[in-house]
Amino acid sequence: QLLIHAFQEGFDPRMILAFLRHETGNFTSQVFKEAMNPFSVKGQGPAGGLTLPAWEVIGGKNVMSNETFRKYQDLTQAFQDWLKILSQPNFAAALSMKADPGGFLDTLQKGGYATDPVWARNVLKLMQSIPPELTNVVAAQAKVGGAIKNTTTVVDQHAPAVESTKTAYQKFQDASAGLWQQTADGTLTFDQLLLAYERGG
Repeated sequence: QLLIHAFQEGFDPRMILAFLRHETGNFTSQVFKEAMNPFSVKGQGPAGGLTLPAWEVIGGKNVMSNETFRKYQDLTQAFQDWLKILSQPNFAAALSMKADPGGFLDTLQKGGYATDPVWARNVLKLMQSIPPELTNVVAAQAKVGGAIKNTTTVVDQHAPAVESTKTAYQKFQDASAGLWQQTADGTLTFDQLLLAYERGG
């Protein structure tokens, strides 16, 4: 579902999947499992924060330090928050290049998203290992999802009219049953029954 959201926002699904695999260690990291944070975004999130030791590259050296990562309730919330972060001034240039995976990743890194100097290159390399067909699959799923959403909207819009019709039909059935019962009991002649129908009950 996250890939579909990303595709609808104009991102290449292969790049997003590579991004997630890189940041989560193929979805095995503690940050992903406990904080529902697939983008390794730091700080306090809607569901709090998770502090863990993490590697950073400082002055060309790998340094281990305690970092707090945002916690989310689900992946959709994480993705929406990530989009907000990308709209910040230091990442705005990258966001404008979202349709170009290489340019997006390189500009994102230059904006300070990652301290590893080869971060963008590693994500792009992962992306190149993902079959191009993934984009077509995600596009098809997005199209089907959109059609289902539109159908649901149409049904919801007509629900009051449908309910009104059902109510009117039920009243008609009840009235008809009463008239036929009166005819069967002999309290209403067949001619009177026909006249009642012609007058609408």
